[in-house]
Formats: sequence, C-alpha cells, structure tokens
Amino acid sequence: MIKGKWILFCLCFLLPLQAQGSLPDRETPVVLAVRNVAPAVVNISAAYTETRHRSGFRDPFFDEFFRDFFEDGPEIRQQRTSLGSGVIIDGEKGYVLTNAHVVARGETITVTLENGSELPALLVGADTESDLAVLRIESNNSLPQAAMGVSRDLMIGEAVIAIGNPFGFSHTVTTGVISATNRHVRSNRHVFKRFIQTDASINPGNSGGPLLNIRGEVIGINTAIHARAQGIGFAIPIDRARRIAMDLIEHGMVIPLWDGLRSQEMDRDLAGYLGKGETEGLLVRNVEKNSPASRAGIRAGDVLSAMDGQPTTKMADYRELLEMMLPETPVRVDIIRKGKPLTLSMTLQSYPMERALDLPEKLMGIQAAEKPDSPRTVILTTIRKDSALDRAGARPGDRIRSLGEREITSLSDLHAALIRHRMDREVSLRIQRGNRVYTLTLPLES
Repeated sequence: MIKGKWILFCLCFLLPLQAQGSLPDRETPVVLAVRNVAPAVVNISAAYTETRHRSGFRDPFFDEFFRDFFEDGPEIRQQRTSLGSGVIIDGEKGYVLTNAHVVARGETITVTLENGSELPALLVGADTESDLAVLRIESNNSLPQAAMGVSRDLMIGEAVIAIGNPFGFSHTVTTGVISATNRHVRSNRHVFKRFIQTDASINPGNSGGPLLNIRGEVIGINTAIHARAQGIGFAIPIDRARRIAMDLIEHGMVIPLWDGLRSQEMDRDLAGYLGKGETEGLLVRNVEKNSPASRAGIRAGDVLSAMDGQPTTKMADYRELLEMMLPETPVRVDIIRKGKPLTLSMTLQSYPMERALDLPEKLMGIQAAEKPDSPRTVILTTIRKDSALDRAGARPGDRIRSLGEREITSLSDLHAALIRHRMDREVSLRIQRGNRVYTLTLPLES
C-alpha cells in the first residue's frame, strides 16, 4: 500500500515537470525572434589614440575651454577603445549598421560575430547628426542578415526586443514596450529628433544594436545617448536609418533630398493678409526651375498641407519627412490652390552636388578653401561686403570649425552642411582666429 502511494506521488510530481519542460510550449515569439536575429548581431570594438591638451583641470568644461583657446599647449596621447553593437543588414556584401559614436575616431575597427569570429572592418561612412554609421566586413563564409521592418506604423505599448553587448556582455537580450514615438532628445551639442522611446534597457555597449518587433524585424537602431536615463531607452527609427545607410553606402555621406521649394509656415495673420482661408500648412514662396516640385506642378502661392499622408504644418515636420523619403520614389503631395484641394505626385531627388558648389556664396556670401599646409582645415578666402559675416567682423584667413552640428574639415563637409541647412533661416557657426574660437548665429540668405 505504501509502495503504491509512493509511485502515485512520483507520477503526480514528475508529469507536470515533464510538461513544463516541453520546448514547443516555451518557444514564445520573443524566443523565436531572438533566435532568428541573434546571428546577425555583432560586437564592435574601435581602437583610437586620443590626443588632448594638458590643462591641469579635472572638469571637462575647462578642458574644452583650454582646447579652444590654447590649442598649441602640451599634449597627452592615450590609447582608447570604444565598444558597441551592430547589425548586419546585407550579408552578401558584408554591410553592418551601427551608431556613429561607436566608431568615431576609430583607427582600427574589429567586428566579432556570434560564433566568436573576429573580422577587421572598414568604415564606409558615418553621419554624426543622425548618429549612424555603416561598416563593411569580408568573410569567406556567408553572413546572416537581419530582416528589416518599418517604423512608420509603430504603436504605443507594442512589444519590442533589444539585442546588444552592454558593458561587454555579448548578445544580451532585453524586452519592453514602446513608450513613445517622435521623441526629441538632446545630447551634448546634438538634438536627435523623432526617436523611438522604449522601457527596454539600453546601456553602454547596446548602442548600434537592433530594436526588434515581436516578429523579429528590425524597427530601430538602439542608441545609449541619455547618460542619466534609467528605465528609458531610445532608438533611431529604421525608416530613417535605412535611408541614411543607403546614402552612406552609395556616397560615403548623407545627401539630403531636393524638392526645389522655398516655403514658410502659415498663420492667421499671413492667411488673412494673403486672403487665404487656410491657416495650417506651408506657403510655397518659390519653386526652382527644373526641380522635382516644378515637374510635379507645384506653383508659388500653393499651400502644402500633407506629404505621404502626413500633415506638414511646420517646417521642421516637413524636413523630417524628407529625411525618411527615398530618392527617385514618387510621393503623394496634398496642396490647396485657390481654396481647392489638389493631389499631386512628386519624385524627389538627391540634392545635385554641382548645385552645392554655389551655396557658400549664395547662403553666406563667402568663398572658402582647404588650407594646403594644414590638413583638415578650411579657411575663409573671400567675404562679400555687407554680408552677415562681414558685419560680424570675420576676415579672410579665419578658420571654419563647424557649421550647425557638423565639424568642418574639408570643403565637402562645408557643402554637405549647407545642403542640410539650406532651408533654415539661421545656423550656428564656429570660426577660429589664432587661438580664439568664436560662436556666431548666422542668418542665411535666401
């Protein structure tokens, strides 16, 4: 009798354990997503030599002050290594998408695959304003690649998965939900726009890794940019990342799209003055000849109300929509002309680089050149009389340090920065004369 009860007890105890250990019951969508994508997630190590001036101050603020005003002071050279994550987006060609700050200044970049293989990587291109970079690795074996999703239709509360290498722990998985979309986040001198906010933990080392939806598709690129964030993570939407990665692969830099429009925001006063009933939208002031807008049939005086189904009530919204569009792809444009709605199709183009050569003179009233005896140095050579820079006291020979959020080390940097800011009314400019660095807010000419 006792023996029979013991057998019954064992059966009652062991059978539930066997049921709990059944793999099919435990293979949740998260497990399947991670299993499919993990081989395409890589660890990135970027080694570089840091040169800084011996200021004697421990506060980074004073270090920067000392660097700007006393660049010829004693130097300290130190070996540094930055760690981060990345995701293979093209297994055939070996392209890896990551954050720009992960590989910034990297003299040697090493990518470690899930199986432990270490491969040297070449930097294809990086864009600090979006914090994205593309690397290329070569392997004798075929490389896995992650499936791309879309980020335009994300839902608040949607489950997400982050994979990366926080603090050097490879292939760490965290889960959470989307807390918000279209978040603007400030970090140092940069303002990152339209980020995905999630409560999935994203720590140093996670930067550059993928944010996945429950189907295992990449919907964002994680970035640990908020040093004091706890329980808050941010990711760059994949729609924007895909567009930027394409430019970096094809051109080595981001080429903003060109529409050929000069517009301004509408308000009640302007609408009343012009006799228009519309108070929301962008008033088209001018349309460039032979531009995408002119070929689409847009005219001066039209009010641009939506693009690709998204309202365009603010210039900032319109510019951010352009950042996510693809060149040579028709996009729906809703306008109001003489009080009547009209839908047109516009095919955007990458901004023609030959047009960029005239932007320094057109927008700033200057000509610039790379200094032959000083690498990575761009100086003013001509300043138009009565231009904003002339009135500010700038002189030929002054060095252009940065425009907007872009460091200027070549004429191509200057042209790329002006392409990006060409529709702005003003832009931040840092120039250097001798050991002094000046920061100006420069109005741009139309």
